[in-house]
Amino acid sequence: MKANFSIDAAKSPKTIDYDMTGGFTAGKKQYGIYRLSGDTVTFCFGSPGQARPAEFVSKAGSGVTCTDGKREKK
Repeated sequence: MKANFSIDAAKSPKTIDYDMTGGFTAGKKQYGIYRLSGDTVTFCFGSPGQARPAEFVSKAGSGVTCTDGKREKK
């Protein structure tokens, strides 16, 4: 997967948009939301071509994927 992305931290929830430039989803857009909490970032994305998720929830069959990442302390 390759993509250009843009974020809007002024919105609530904050938004992130992917413009897919490579791989099997090339030419599609993927819309998501994100939040930062301390050392943790949470992303939720709809499948390419779907609407942006409105909340940080991934229900079976919804096409929404949510992931958490934690900053590694050195």
